[in-house]
Amino acid sequence: TGILSAASCFADILLANQAMHAGKIPFLSGLTQPVSDELAFVINQPRMEKITTAAVVTRDVNGFSAGYELRHSSTI
Repeated sequence: TGILSAASCFADILLANQAMHAGKIPFLSGLTQPVSDELAFVINQPRMEKITTAAVVTRDVNGFSAGYELRHSSTI
């Protein structure tokens, strides 16, 4: 039957995959003061860029943590 709390992780992976295919890095909503100017936060609007690798780190309400690495292959 599956675990309902795993749905948010699956949604994050789908969104990361969609961003990779669209070449659009989504912006961080509500971020007005980044911690450091040295970090390349995307704020106010999405940034168009070729994305070849994405990391998805997630934790559900039961404390289960997982990390996923997505890689885009142009040979497919």
